[in-house]
Amino acid sequence: MVKKAGRQDFETFSLKENYAFRKSIAVLDDEEFERLKLKLGKKMNEPEIDFFNSWSKEMPFLEPGLLGIGGLVLPLSPLLYAGYKLVKYWLSETNYPGFPVPISSAAKLLKLPPGHPQVNYLYVGHPLDPPKYYPLAQFHRHLFENKLWEAIKLLMALGAIEISGEWVSGWDQDFVAKLDFAIPTEIGQVKAGGKASSNSKATSNILFTFKLNNKSAPSIPSDLVWYQYEDIWKEVAEGRMKYGLTEFSFHFIYNDDYGADAKLCADAAGMKLGIGGEFEKHKSTSWKLVGKFNEVDPASL
Repeated sequence: MVKKAGRQDFETFSLKENYAFRKSIAVLDDEEFERLKLKLGKKMNEPEIDFFNSWSKEMPFLEPGLLGIGGLVLPLSPLLYAGYKLVKYWLSETNYPGFPVPISSAAKLLKLPPGHPQVNYLYVGHPLDPPKYYPLAQFHRHLFENKLWEAIKLLMALGAIEISGEWVSGWDQDFVAKLDFAIPTEIGQVKAGGKASSNSKATSNILFTFKLNNKSAPSIPSDLVWYQYEDIWKEVAEGRMKYGLTEFSFHFIYNDDYGADAKLCADAAGMKLGIGGEFEKHKSTSWKLVGKFNEVDPASL
């Protein structure tokens, strides 16, 4: 018997295997969602569309892991094939550029910016943090900011007392002005905040500088989501923790658009879905993060 999983299953969703299934969602009014379910319900019970039963017969030794959203079922590994078929079917039958989700379920299961969810809106999910979704228009700014702050959080946890961002390519000072530079004060004590440089691009590539009175012993936070995929970050951490690295300089890269592009905007407009304002296009970006660590010796810990 297939059982729908609860919220805990959603929060532990394996993005490495399933991001393509849940990348974008179309939030609908609950009543509209129910009408959509009724419209497609009979077809989903037909033998040729009974993805789960057909897959179970082929692989009877596999235990199904399932994710329930508003009465729908999204499969987790190992039923990837069945999940792909189900999502593809729903999208092809509804023409929505994202998996339909009722607003009541979105409000309960997802982590969204203040004021959301909204009915008839398209959201794009964080590739590594399943509950987080952003309106399509601000997806790249939010995701870039999320990744940048994780890098800064890691450096502060490692004992950074100074962190500067230098422009190399892509987004520049104008973009920095839109970011929310609110330093997490639980790691050390903030001595001075950071802000975009007031100099022109012709005379300076410095985007921001943080100076901290950070006397914390170096450590690696346990709640990082980008870290495991960033080899350079790991090398900096190893250098600090094992060999007493005192200074750092490495490139912070944001290259992937994750399918949040002009086509997805056009598809959303075609279905009269809001995206949260003017779409901010992806721009491949490289910044250099440079700075110094405190004098706390990791070997003495």
